[in-house]
Amino acid sequence: MPSSASSTGAAKLESPTIKGVQCSMCEKKFSRTDHLKRHQLRLTIFEIIIPHVLNGRTIKYLKLLEAVEGPMHVTHSRDVIDNFGNSSENESVPADSLDEESIDWSLFEEEDLLQFLSSPFDGIPVYGPERSITGWSHTGGWEPPSPQSAAIVDSILAKAASLHLSPPEQAHISQNLNFLFTPSRIDKFVGFYFEFWHPHCTIVHQATFTVDAAPIPLLISVVVMGAIYSQVDTEANTAKLVLDLVELYLFSLEDLSDEYEIRHMLRVPMSSASDSIQLSVLAFQHLQAAYLIVCVQFWAGSMMARKRVSDNRFSVLVKVARRLGLTKARHGMINTMTLLDCGFCFFTNFPCRISLSEMKFDLPSEDSFFASVHPFQEPNFSTSRNMTTREAYQGLFKPSQVPAQGTKGNPLGLSPMDMFILIHLLYVSAHAQILHFPQSLSLQLSPDSSGSSTPLASPNTSPPTSNISLIKIALSHWRSLWITIRSSIPSTAWARLGFFRNGYHYWLITQLIISNKRSADVLLGMEVGCEDTLQQLKQLLKDGGGVEGLGAGLGNGSGNGEGSRMDVTMRDEADLVTTPQPRKW
Repeated sequence: MPSSASSTGAAKLESPTIKGVQCSMCEKKFSRTDHLKRHQLRLTIFEIIIPHVLNGRTIKYLKLLEAVEGPMHVTHSRDVIDNFGNSSENESVPADSLDEESIDWSLFEEEDLLQFLSSPFDGIPVYGPERSITGWSHTGGWEPPSPQSAAIVDSILAKAASLHLSPPEQAHISQNLNFLFTPSRIDKFVGFYFEFWHPHCTIVHQATFTVDAAPIPLLISVVVMGAIYSQVDTEANTAKLVLDLVELYLFSLEDLSDEYEIRHMLRVPMSSASDSIQLSVLAFQHLQAAYLIVCVQFWAGSMMARKRVSDNRFSVLVKVARRLGLTKARHGMINTMTLLDCGFCFFTNFPCRISLSEMKFDLPSEDSFFASVHPFQEPNFSTSRNMTTREAYQGLFKPSQVPAQGTKGNPLGLSPMDMFILIHLLYVSAHAQILHFPQSLSLQLSPDSSGSSTPLASPNTSPPTSNISLIKIALSHWRSLWITIRSSIPSTAWARLGFFRNGYHYWLITQLIISNKRSADVLLGMEVGCEDTLQQLKQLLKDGGGVEGLGAGLGNGSGNGEGSRMDVTMRDEADLVTTPQPRKW
């Protein structure tokens, strides 16, 4: 019996294995159905690794090289691959170990796969409920990755893995990242950032910023922001595709995530736990990176992303800024954050997170000092502006100023950016006063003024008795300073300024809401986070009074006619700023 059993087993080993299933793509046969399934699933794996395979060794695959460099006609159907996993019999794949078969490189000769990988995509998909994840952003030839580009892709992919996406979705993400973050595009997008965005938001020191030395989170934000400005549609649209993933990655960093705080508290005994969490050495760079992605999401992201960054993400930035002590520092970053905080109130009626009482930080330094490699060697350089943002704001409410520096008409030496910050704070103050005391607005406006009033009373009138009157005085002082500053800057230099040169438009809107009887009803009727704030404010221009009459007495003392010229175009400019303009994004 033993010998008979042994001979029977030997006969089974010697008999050839019957392969009963065959691949419809390559006609290769398999003995087991699960082997065939894994064989077909490898096509998805090839789509992920193909950029890393196309190196110098591909010369051995002449047909593959020809297909990558030029389009080839599709000769086979992909129905089996596309439908795999959708039918009931293919819903699950056994989780046992892979067979010992080597990768079938002949699959790369399938012309439909090569055409799929080498052809540019036509449409840009959106990750979210609006549209499904379809389309590809892989165009052109493969470019060897640099340490920075590889680190960027790996960092975002690692975070995307936590979303438990399907293999096709992961393949789409990988293709988009490998397309966008190539070494050449990284350099190009960094250049776009400093050309188009940096003049409006000088928070990154351009003179010392390099791609090789920049922290990966900050480099990612700079690259994505620059990519949004690209004139190549595939680049700009692919950048919009990865915005949510970049945001998710940045706000998972230790300095910005709640998980880090909770883990720290669990490791430290309750009795010895300090009131603050120790931040990393890159906490400030992480704050810069997160701020940039909040900006780009607010202006170029989807509606859901726009609400998410204004509701949640910006509050995290304010928390980190407070921990870093920026509210008491001489750093321009906190001034820039204050502008965005007020911008949320201006554009979406969202309450401010930074209060006036904590604005103990200096006004921003001159752009020439910040742009210098060695600012200490610059003429007239000073380590401090000797004035905080709160002091400059409170100075607008004083009847007169003692000249300390600057010109006679600008005793505090304020710059256009300083004025831009101050008019934002004045708008927030006027907005809050109208909401808190709506009846005070009607008391300040005369019954026969049709909703308009003179912003500054005569010097011989009695002192104001309400905050609305004080805000009107501050607005008048702001306007006089603005006219003086504008007339002292040549037109060529003025044209090179950032968007804060449009501060007068914000003055118009602020003047509008405190000079119209219906503004209280309009502001009280707005929802927090609404997207049509400016459209609702525009209705105030159609009330008969609007902003007419606001020019009376405003140009007194300017001596250059600038005030009268600005008053003539006041209604047109107010209509312009309340009408949403088409953005490049």
